[in-house]
Amino acid sequence: MKIITITVCLLMPFFIFCTAAMPQTTEPQSNGIEYMKPPLSQSQNIRWAQLVGTWFGDQPTKDGGRYMWISNRYNDGTYKAHFRITDASGKKMEKIEVGEWGVAGDIEFLIYKGDLQGDKVVNVDPTDPNNRDVYKILKLNDEIYEYELIDSDIKFTAKRVPVDFSFPE
Repeated sequence: MKIITITVCLLMPFFIFCTAAMPQTTEPQSNGIEYMKPPLSQSQNIRWAQLVGTWFGDQPTKDGGRYMWISNRYNDGTYKAHFRITDASGKKMEKIEVGEWGVAGDIEFLIYKGDLQGDKVVNVDPTDPNNRDVYKILKLNDEIYEYELIDSDIKFTAKRVPVDFSFPE
């Protein structure tokens, strides 16, 4: 018991000194993160603005057909894409899909929400991971958008067109 008392008496000034030397603050200690999400950089804002608008793509399919799309990206983060696929025999299939889009760095993502049938949206299964696409931006300027579907070798090229653009025949 005597040893414990002597040890405590000898260490007490050390504890008092350490406590007095510690910074006294009423603010919480920071772990170095000022914000959970920093504001977008100027280049990110430019990239977003470049993608907003109407884009047209026209590429051949592996079976000798044609794959065309008109994609409208809106400033509120939604999109509407009109697809026309023509098979090698000339038979055409069209569909219009709607969803959400976004961009981060050189990545664009699309979340397919449903198909537009007349004035009504027919929702797709939100739990299906196939309804989300991620693209690597290869080239983007005010006229051309080149991108690649991540985890594939599928590359797309689209050009900016007027908002009232329609498919060529």
